[in-house]
Amino acid sequence: MLFRSIVDDFYYKFPVSNSLTVAVAAKGFSGNDWVSSTILPYDGPAVADASGAQFYDFGGSSSNGAGVGLNFSFSDSIVLDLGYTAGYTGASTPSVGIFAASNQSYIAQLNFIPKGGLINAAATYLHNDRSSQFGAAGATDTFGGLVSFNFDKFFLAGHGAFTTFVGGDDFSWTVGAGVSDFGLAGSKLGVYGGQLPQASNRSDNPFLVEGYYEIPFSKYLTVTPAVIYGDAKYKTGGTDNSALWAALRATFKF
Repeated sequence: MLFRSIVDDFYYKFPVSNSLTVAVAAKGFSGNDWVSSTILPYDGPAVADASGAQFYDFGGSSSNGAGVGLNFSFSDSIVLDLGYTAGYTGASTPSVGIFAASNQSYIAQLNFIPKGGLINAAATYLHNDRSSQFGAAGATDTFGGLVSFNFDKFFLAGHGAFTTFVGGDDFSWTVGAGVSDFGLAGSKLGVYGGQLPQASNRSDNPFLVEGYYEIPFSKYLTVTPAVIYGDAKYKTGGTDNSALWAALRATFKF
């Protein structure tokens, strides 16, 4: 019998001062791993991966790489995030060093995240030296904006991202709303939907909608039922690929 273990994330994060935190990663960090907040309240409680703004992943370098990130706090509300990842996939190996890797990405995000504030917002720039996710290998540049309006127990949020690549450009977005303590204290009910980044084998951007209800059964167990609808169209034949799923996630905390 063969047993195999895999380390997904290997990093060390430490404060240098009250206003500066540094993260050094040997593996696992890329895209939104470097930022203080993804702003969107449905990123986390929802089940589908699309609840997080997908532009962080599309066009970003491989999470197999090493990198370093800095978080500067200019005030209690304003934070600047900087991150660099050197991916090593395919023919490249860690032996080339992090600044000679064939797949490098850079991210900068300026956050406005006042504690308990009405508005949370961020502006993001992401560059990747090499990507084939949009159907043509080459560099990508992504400009994104994220915002959340928080009205006590109710929120309204969304994001948009514009990506340029060899031979074209792409726009993706999501918008969602939700309410806390719906029926049960500590619960989170929400719905979001949007247009995901275009993959190389699609003729149109995939579209996804999810409704979720996060229910705390105890301080150790949270259960989240969800309904997810997705629609995408393949380039070959132009056939639609739509489906409706029901999902149930259990989260244990110790």
